[in-house]
Amino acid sequence: MPMNTENISEIEKELSEEITAVIIKNEWEQPEPFEKEVQYQAFPVNSLPKTLSDYLKAVCDFVQVDSSMVALPMLSVLSLCLQGKAVVSYPANAHTESINIYTLTIAQPGERKSGVYKALIKPVTEYQQQYNILHQKEIERYKSKRKFLEHQKQAAMNKTSFERVEQLTDELCELKPVHEMRLICSDTTPEALAAEMDKQNGCMAVMDDEGSVFDVISGLYTNGQGNINLFLKAYDGSSHTMEIINNLFEAAKNGDIKALQIIIELNGESIKDKEIALHKQEIKVKEKHYENNDY
Repeated sequence: MPMNTENISEIEKELSEEITAVIIKNEWEQPEPFEKEVQYQAFPVNSLPKTLSDYLKAVCDFVQVDSSMVALPMLSVLSLCLQGKAVVSYPANAHTESINIYTLTIAQPGERKSGVYKALIKPVTEYQQQYNILHQKEIERYKSKRKFLEHQKQAAMNKTSFERVEQLTDELCELKPVHEMRLICSDTTPEALAAEMDKQNGCMAVMDDEGSVFDVISGLYTNGQGNINLFLKAYDGSSHTMEIINNLFEAAKNGDIKALQIIIELNGESIKDKEIALHKQEIKVKEKHYENNDY
């Protein structure tokens, strides 16, 4: 005989009461949710010097964002301005630490990350532009003179004039490099970054409001073969050299990296894809390590 709706409702009610009684009798705890709420803590704006706190508040009011959205990239830009000029020294001994900081700001699309990014790097890009305009003649003269000496040296080598080759070699070595100032890059390979840091006296900032550097680290331009050694060593200023196609690029003067800032702003929706790509790269590195060591 088929059961009617009333009978089904009564059975469901009885089962619910029995289950509740069993839970109470055995003192079962209610299952905890996997996701826990994290109590938000506002950035301590008052801990900053007055000039910086006023600037941070002004950017927040202008872009209409929370102070935490501005604080991290602002600290990184300040570190960029001081790179190669200061270190943190431990008073008990000669140990020092660089002032490099790597920051990551995560927010959903439309949360005005790009607006914050533009506001904070504007003074840096303006200073860079003014410097390059002021030193344009020196930069072009250096390029022309170096190119001229290199051509003269090659011509002398073709004529087997070794004394002239030695003379031109000495002139090239004594020629003081004058490069365009470049403080910020975004979409760059580790090899190109090392070469550019060599030109910039070992200092550089990787800044991006879309997180494209993670794609590069994961092997975007190298068929999935990533190279993160420069990023790892640059954090604490370790020495690093890179040899590509018989050309040796020293990452900085005397092989020392003075500073590399990494300032990334990333969409919350795309961070999972970046995480998966980096995880795959980590697996490839481990597999290669095991193959090389015959485990």
